[in-house]
Amino acid sequence: MNETKIDILNCISDGQWRTTPWVAQECGLRLTNASELLRRYRSQSLVNRRRNHDVPRGYLYRITDVGLSRLDYLSSDELRTSQVLAEHTSLSGAKKRTFDNWVKQKLGR
Repeated sequence: MNETKIDILNCISDGQWRTTPWVAQECGLRLTNASELLRRYRSQSLVNRRRNHDVPRGYLYRITDVGLSRLDYLSSDELRTSQVLAEHTSLSGAKKRTFDNWVKQKLGR
């Protein structure tokens, strides 16, 4: 889902090398999920990976320029979706948030 991708890329968007446990904790993910997603994002060239010499079999991750571009695109896409929903619905408050969440689920965001 793009929301998780946005969360992870936001967490590491400062350009610092981060551990998998740090990313998992900051994004509210289980360690195994964060690890799998970071590997996937590495194969998509969104993050770089290097060995963490302090932890056997551990890695450090940092966002790439491609990752920053993708984050910018996904964030603006998310914003556009919310704006369109706000303009075309007369819902407000909790009803609008519920509707927004439903639409995001249907769109896979």
